[in-house]
Amino acid sequence: MQKLLCGSGCALALLLASPAPAAESGPTFHATLGAASEAAAEDGSLVLLIFGAEWCPPCKLLKETTLASSEFREQAGPLRVVESDVDADPATARSFKVSAIPDLVLLTADGKVVGRELGFKHTSDLLMWINEGRRRAKAGEWEGTAPASGLAELANKGAAGLLDTNEFQRLIAMLGEPDPADRAGAARILLGQREQAVEPLIEALNDPYLGVRIGAAEILARLAPGQVDVDPWQSPADLAGTITRLKEWWKQTGKLPAVPVVTADPASEGSIKSALERLRADDPIQRTEAMTTLTQHGPAALPLVREAIRRSERAGDHRAVAFLEDVRWAILVPDSVERRAGGVRSALARGRSPERQAAAGRLAQAGKEALPVLTELVNDSDGFVVESAVRALSSIGGKDAIPAMAALLQAADSNLRMTAAQALGRTKNAEAIPWLVTACDDPNEVVACAALAAIEEIRSARSAPAATLMEELGPTLKAAMKDPRWRVRATAVEVAGKLSMRGLGSDLKALLDDADGFVVKNVLSALERIGMTPDATRLAAIGRRLPALRADIVQLMLENETDETVRVITDLFNASALDEQAALLSVLARHSAAGTRPDDPWKPLLTRATTAADVRLRRAAAEILLGRSPKLAAEMVGPLLADEDAGTRVLTAKAVINIINADEGRGRSSMGRIVVSASETGGTRNTNNAVATPERMAEWHAALRLRIEAVPDLEVAAAVFATGDPKTNLPLLLVSLETTNSRALQRTDGNALGLVLAKLPWPEGEAVLERICRSPRVFGMALNVAGRQTAPWAEFLFDPARFRSVMETAADDEVIAALQLMISYYSGSGSSWSLVSGDARSVAIAREVVTSARPALRAVGAYVLGRDSAFTNMATLEGLLGDADPWVRAMAVGAFARKTKDRDVLEARLGPMLADTNAHVAMAAATALLEPEVRESANLEGVLDYFRFRGLHGGSSISIGSSDERPLSVLPTTPVYLEIARSVIEKRGVQAAESAPLILLLAQHGDFTGLDRLLETHAGADSAMDSVLVTGIALSRDVKYLPAVRRLMESRSDEWELRELLKALRGMTGAEARQVRLEINKRMRVASAGGTLID
Repeated sequence: MQKLLCGSGCALALLLASPAPAAESGPTFHATLGAASEAAAEDGSLVLLIFGAEWCPPCKLLKETTLASSEFREQAGPLRVVESDVDADPATARSFKVSAIPDLVLLTADGKVVGRELGFKHTSDLLMWINEGRRRAKAGEWEGTAPASGLAELANKGAAGLLDTNEFQRLIAMLGEPDPADRAGAARILLGQREQAVEPLIEALNDPYLGVRIGAAEILARLAPGQVDVDPWQSPADLAGTITRLKEWWKQTGKLPAVPVVTADPASEGSIKSALERLRADDPIQRTEAMTTLTQHGPAALPLVREAIRRSERAGDHRAVAFLEDVRWAILVPDSVERRAGGVRSALARGRSPERQAAAGRLAQAGKEALPVLTELVNDSDGFVVESAVRALSSIGGKDAIPAMAALLQAADSNLRMTAAQALGRTKNAEAIPWLVTACDDPNEVVACAALAAIEEIRSARSAPAATLMEELGPTLKAAMKDPRWRVRATAVEVAGKLSMRGLGSDLKALLDDADGFVVKNVLSALERIGMTPDATRLAAIGRRLPALRADIVQLMLENETDETVRVITDLFNASALDEQAALLSVLARHSAAGTRPDDPWKPLLTRATTAADVRLRRAAAEILLGRSPKLAAEMVGPLLADEDAGTRVLTAKAVINIINADEGRGRSSMGRIVVSASETGGTRNTNNAVATPERMAEWHAALRLRIEAVPDLEVAAAVFATGDPKTNLPLLLVSLETTNSRALQRTDGNALGLVLAKLPWPEGEAVLERICRSPRVFGMALNVAGRQTAPWAEFLFDPARFRSVMETAADDEVIAALQLMISYYSGSGSSWSLVSGDARSVAIAREVVTSARPALRAVGAYVLGRDSAFTNMATLEGLLGDADPWVRAMAVGAFARKTKDRDVLEARLGPMLADTNAHVAMAAATALLEPEVRESANLEGVLDYFRFRGLHGGSSISIGSSDERPLSVLPTTPVYLEIARSVIEKRGVQAAESAPLILLLAQHGDFTGLDRLLETHAGADSAMDSVLVTGIALSRDVKYLPAVRRLMESRSDEWELRELLKALRGMTGAEARQVRLEINKRMRVASAGGTLID
């Protein structure tokens, strides 16, 4: 073995003793390869096999300086090291084809070579090489398949579609490299570029080096089989003619055919079979080389690899199965998919079921490029993996994903058939409908129903003319409506209704006599949707036949309330049992019809309900009166005001309050808000057409007093107060507002409070206001009622010092509950009011509370004052930028940005906040540092425009869009905070929502690394990060991003979404950019016409 080449300075030397064993977490040394492999199998570590000899100085140096170093022992991590003397063990050296020493081989526990290096290595270089080996093993790569160091970066950029002209030239030049792995790696990347690679490959046919011409011709033939047939050995003149013809072909075509099914020719098949035999060898080198050969054959090898897996499984050869699975997934998962999906090869090849399920799910992140992998997985033996793959296919969508999912509609497992049907529905693609139609009569009714529901999901998203729907779905739905299984009939009826298929009206009406009540219920709903609701007589007949449907029938009748429907409903009520009567009244209570038509016909039914012995009917009657006209309510409330049931009395008191408020021109409360007429200062009554006559008010007052409780609900107290003398009844109001009555106060809705405040005598009523201030929730409601009023009681409530006192003495949850009533989205008009609206009152309060001990109040102060043009105390806002509460800091960022026009000052103060430990604060700071037009383009204005504090939201509901369509421009500066932005993106990941403004901040200053990384992992469909991509590309104006724009275009069908995509092309020039612009406009025209684009 002394004929082996040794490193420089070769001389005889004694081999030092092996280093002592390291800790379990570090490298350990073993006597034989078998022992090292066995130890590695225990913990999944790698094996480092070092070939050397006693007479080799570099080997001795490696042992003395590298392997013996503390750096190696402490940083090498789990590693099983074995040293093999080529003289003492020549057989192993021959097996590994050792030709020079030291020879370092890095293997997996089962003997797969993941790396090999010759010569001495310093410790740092060795550690770097070992870590790269671990990365390869984790990524399912091995020696011969892993991209060379020069290819790794190109592979990543190719996965994101970011290769430029020079990089295409580098890849094409590598087609002539002597190393087969380099040639194969470059070919894989070029094949993945599809259309973008065609022109450079055609030009490469004129390369002076034959190897490059051969490689380019082979790739073109694989990209366009049957369309490109080039002889690279042609004479230069003949080759020039071929190139001219190919350029003309590509100019006219411009698009490659779908990826074909690749089959091996006889010569390739022989090579594949030979490699499969060598893969079973015990020799790691021979086995690894065989795996590399199979991988380089690509998809053509898959049929034979799959067959070899089945044979090995039957033979129980689990080791061969593992290696073959490595090969299968190395072929199916290209580098771009591996990167975008976060590493899936190893999990799919060797993981347990949960790991393989997770990997299948992550494949959705790779978009359409992952379709071949997912298609393979839908035939997996693990049903759970299949379900994950189907869900991933569904999220990717597109017509190319449909056949793989549709194939599962024929699976033996009904659960898989159901999953496939649901997934096809989620694609929202009409091309899935013919497949789903075949499953609508599935022997499993759950599958049949899932198929019907999927059809409805697709057609609800992709509308079609009525005639098209009837032709496409009519026969299927008619058959399903006659299915003996009631669930299938009910689902078919529901689908017909949701798709408004009037052509099936007669079929639906025939099912009104169905024996199953649920089917009939769906029929009634469907007929209502298509405008063919049966008349009251038919509905009444159904109600008599199916008592359980009476409430639904009443609901239908109420949609077209007439004297006849009221009579029929009354008859149904009289004919019903007690429980059914309660259900029917509940429907009436939910149906508000105040003022739509005279409601006298309801008197007989309501009279019976208000005088019923059962409290449920009386209480429901009181609730009905809340939604009926004040006139009817005034005539019917009398008996209920003194009802023995407290709940009924409260509801009736609410009805009285509604009557009086309506008489006096106050609107009803909604979410605790009530509009009080600006002219009201003391509750002056409008006596014209008033239904609450003095006589009735006196009667109601007397009835309310009969059963008044010691501590009444505010509604009851308010009704007593309003129907009698306000000053006399003030004590009752004070009692109802006691904090001991907090549970009742939590139920009040604002109508009662609005009435009380409108009639409050002044100054006698000040005590009531003081009591209101004791309950933060009621106080918040009172401020809403006060709104923009100028009455003395309103001025009292809006006193800033009083506001602060009420809020600061309350418990935290009470403060939040009160603020929820005061903070809302506002339109800037009308009498409604919001604490963050920026009017004089909210500004006065903000100035008071900006220094409060309550974080929520400080946040309000910062938000409002940032919008107050008169506020100039920047020191206050700067102080809040360092507040302990992150929500306060975030609001302060927006306020500071609004007040600061000097960009240098803005950058100096907000730049460091990009490193804030709270993601929301850092996001706000990054957004504030974006130029306004960049924020708007990326739809990030809301980060700064709206108030947010934990679950509280508010701000102006008026959105003013810009019509500025000028191209975006980068800033010519490189501020220091860009480095912070890069590190934060690295920490959080480019897909995190908080990274969006950081990515754009880099792009705004001409750094597109964040954008490039986002594109590498972007799935290209239905992503919240789409607007970030569009804006980043628009800032770049670089045509290298056009492939990414095309991918986004393919995933969009909505006109507005396509119009937004045009932003990416602003300022971008060149023929290709113009072509993409034309294609987007074509899709917009199709979308606006409600059609479907057919390629």
